[in-house]
Amino acid sequence: MPVKLSYDLEEEILSRVPLRSLARLRCVCKPWNSLILEERLIKKNLSRMHNNSYSGEHRFIVKDLGPKISAVGIEEEQQNMSLIIQDLTLSKVRPEVRPIRVYNIVHCDGLLLVVMDNQLLVWNPLLKETTWIKCGSDFHRFDDAYSLGYLSHCDYRILRFRCASTNTRTNRPRPQRVEVCQVASKTWKVIDMMSFDWTIKVPLSILSLRGTPYWIGNRDEEEEDYSSAALVQSFDFSRERFHTIDHLPFRYDELNPIALEIYKGDRLSVLEQCHKTRKICIWVKHWLMLPSWTKL
Repeated sequence: MPVKLSYDLEEEILSRVPLRSLARLRCVCKPWNSLILEERLIKKNLSRMHNNSYSGEHRFIVKDLGPKISAVGIEEEQQNMSLIIQDLTLSKVRPEVRPIRVYNIVHCDGLLLVVMDNQLLVWNPLLKETTWIKCGSDFHRFDDAYSLGYLSHCDYRILRFRCASTNTRTNRPRPQRVEVCQVASKTWKVIDMMSFDWTIKVPLSILSLRGTPYWIGNRDEEEEDYSSAALVQSFDFSRERFHTIDHLPFRYDELNPIALEIYKGDRLSVLEQCHKTRKICIWVKHWLMLPSWTKL
């Protein structure tokens, strides 16, 4: 006779299983499949990931303009390092005759937001689940910025905003625009009375940390000191408002490549490379609401 565990004990055991293994366990039985998809178990699993010490695993998303996407992982075990490459090619998700062009990818707690010509894909590679969302006819791959976040782990939202610009073909101004999409219902909401005095010049640095989008914004200031021109911005889905987190901790030079990323799962980091010397510097922000940057 098989041993019958209580529901609470099964939930506690599965909440300690790595997310990478939960996809395989869904096919054990119908009760496990339903339990793994519950919001409570997902919250338990993610909270353990945040609270436990850093596991030494780094993961990057590598893409080209076509349908090829790869997840490159660097795992550290004691003093040994191994490289793991996972193929996430989009042609396996939706085989099509016409080519698929990918412009940007945003990662949020295991989900991928893939930005394409006139549609978005919210993709869970582990559970093999996909949600396709239309962008609308006014999509512009250079002016529009996207991010993925959530209010709860069953209420994911997509942020789409456009900084004021001028259409180079028609020489007509493109006004600012902010929209939020609820992934479950696939409905878009335009946020009225929204204005901001910054632009975004590094769209690839948009990321999501614990459900909140972050990116680097730039203010055009005619001063000799440009250290205050670049700043870290965020968007609050609950209040539907932008927030300025902090200025960058270095003198900003628009010729230097910069990138914003997550550090050890719960902090922000900024990378800057000097275009002359090619030297790379990395700063880490230990508390999001305090001006505390540490140079590595």
